[in-house]
Amino acid sequence: MNQIQKMLSLFTVTILLAACGSSGSTTAQGPSTITGLVQQGNIAGAKVFLDLNGNGVLDAGEPADPNLTGANGKFTLALTAEQVTALKAASATAKIVSEGGTDTTTGLAVGLLASDLPAVSGASATKNITAMTTLTAMTPDAQKGELKTVLGTLGLKDDSGSANDDTLIETATPAVIALCKSVESALLNVKKATSVKVAQAAAAEMGKALSIKKAAELTDTQKLADTLSTAAGTALKNNNTPDAQVTPMVASIGKGCKDVAELVRQHSGNGGSLLSTEDHSKKESEIMTEVGGQIKASVDSSTAEVETHSGK
Repeated sequence: MNQIQKMLSLFTVTILLAACGSSGSTTAQGPSTITGLVQQGNIAGAKVFLDLNGNGVLDAGEPADPNLTGANGKFTLALTAEQVTALKAASATAKIVSEGGTDTTTGLAVGLLASDLPAVSGASATKNITAMTTLTAMTPDAQKGELKTVLGTLGLKDDSGSANDDTLIETATPAVIALCKSVESALLNVKKATSVKVAQAAAAEMGKALSIKKAAELTDTQKLADTLSTAAGTALKNNNTPDAQVTPMVASIGKGCKDVAELVRQHSGNGGSLLSTEDHSKKESEIMTEVGGQIKASVDSSTAEVETHSGK
């Protein structure tokens, strides 16, 4: 009997020690690495980091890829246990941000790119950073679902056919490619004429504006340009840009977006007057091989105009 009691006591102590060890563990739960691609064409030479406080810049203590992205746009963020804990604590504001770099398909310097966080469970996670994830990352939570649905109607879908904002645009539809390149143009215009903060605000306004649109309104290149430029104008006004500057800035942003979207439409292989939401016959890189230089010239021109109107 004494032997049985000793065995039961030992068993109980073992269980208690295991429980205490578990509750007191400092091992963080969540991904140790986050990987993905920065792409709208592939973005080379970008610095990717976790923006814990959501201010759009790399602050001390924020995790970053020690290397700039290569020609394929790939990044890897390796997180320590403490950084995973910090990431969870900051999940309401944290974004993955890509700073700088060059769009390898157009030669354009990159403006603002960001992404919401992937699910923070398991040993690793994947999340791409694109112009489309930038819109969803900056758009208020109340409109995120509607925005993703609209992007899906334009053809931004994963392999299962579901709307997915971080699907790469290489094999996307002309409607998605034109939207991506137009957003790239508009955000670059705003950032160079103002600041990262205003560009973030512009992305949020664009996301909200797009979330209430029908696909038919966004496959018309003029209506698409009007939607994006008007949203950018709202952000400029909200950040105290004088009306006398906003009006011509919006006109220049809109013209740039229209020119970019038209170039994509004309070279997408679709013969209609509207951007296709179904056609996947030409890859983004193939279209950009034909018109990348023209797109760069158009964006450079609109950026110069917007900077002039801003008085910068």
